[in-house]
Amino acid sequence: MVSVEEGPEGKIAHGSGRSIDGFHLLNALESCADLFTRFGGHAFAVGFALPAEKLPELKRRLRVYAEEHLGGHEPEHLLRIHAELPLDRITSVLVGWLRKLEPFGHGNPEPVFVARRARLLTPPRRMKERHLRLELAQDSVQPAPLPGSSGALRAVGWNLAARAAELGLKQGSLIDLAYRIRENEHPEYGGVEAEIAGIELA
Repeated sequence: MVSVEEGPEGKIAHGSGRSIDGFHLLNALESCADLFTRFGGHAFAVGFALPAEKLPELKRRLRVYAEEHLGGHEPEHLLRIHAELPLDRITSVLVGWLRKLEPFGHGNPEPVFVARRARLLTPPRRMKERHLRLELAQDSVQPAPLPGSSGALRAVGWNLAARAAELGLKQGSLIDLAYRIRENEHPEYGGVEAEIAGIELA
């Protein structure tokens, strides 16, 4: 992300960036060190400043650097699952304990859970054409839901509407779900919900 502001020596661009697995972002900036008035960070996050007129040259050099170091291949996105957690094991107490682990970042990743054989209670719902909302319940053989858990859960999948159509999801479908736990503060739809990180047919 880059912003430009007027300074005593002309227009200055300030930027920040985050990287992906397999691409050392600070090394990429160091290859362009002569362009910056200042820069710093580490492999996965950086900040910098430079004269605004040098932005096109920065973009060109970073594009060349990325092509050389990524070998022309799309980087793989690795989804790391921390634990299996059926939906009917989610309680307000667990949500409170997860909050104590914050803040999350590269050295302290947010937990990603998997629930197997979750059943769609209603047909998938599209939001703004690209996004997905599901109403789910745990279908696997488990003890009774823990106190504070209904066993049913709303789930939101950003940019996953096409994936749901590809899988042919419908009311009653069984899915394996990778997710992060969220607290929605909407006055009407608030409460604990899942943010979908990955989805497959069970």
